[in-house]
Amino acid sequence: MVLHRRLAEYDGETPIRRWLLGIVTRVVADHRRRYRRKDAACVPHPEESERALPSNAPAPSAEAEQSEAVRLLDALLTELDEDKREVLVLAQLEEMTVPEISELLGANVNTVYARLRAARRDFDAAYGRHRARNAHAERAEQAERRLP
Repeated sequence: MVLHRRLAEYDGETPIRRWLLGIVTRVVADHRRRYRRKDAACVPHPEESERALPSNAPAPSAEAEQSEAVRLLDALLTELDEDKREVLVLAQLEEMTVPEISELLGANVNTVYARLRAARRDFDAAYGRHRARNAHAERAEQAERRLP
C-alpha cells in the first residue's frame, strides 16, 4: 500500500532497489515501534496451526532452533538505537555498502561508518550479556540437579 501511494514520488534517479529498500526500512521501523507498544501476544490463527507440514519441511527441532535464533536476533537488535540498528541491518543483512547506505539514508558517509562501528560494538556487547546470562542460568540449573 505504501509503495502504491509513493509510486508517483519516484524520480528515476535513485536505483529502484534502493528506493524500495528505503520504503521497506521505514515501514518496518514503524511496525516495530507499534508492535513494541502492544502487550498482546501474537497467537496464530487456528486454521494455520492445523495445516499439515509439507514433506520437505524442516524438522520441528530445526524450526524451533531457527525461531529461537530469530527471536534472539530481534531482541539484540531491539537493544540498539534506531539509527544504529538501521545501519547494521542494511550493512549486515541487506549486504549494502556504506556509500549505498549513506545515499539511501541521506547521511554523511563518515556518520554511517561511525554508526556501523558503534552498532557492531553495541550488538557484540548485548550478545556477550546474553551469553553470560545463559551461562549463569545453566550453571545454576546444574547445581540444582546435583543437590539431593
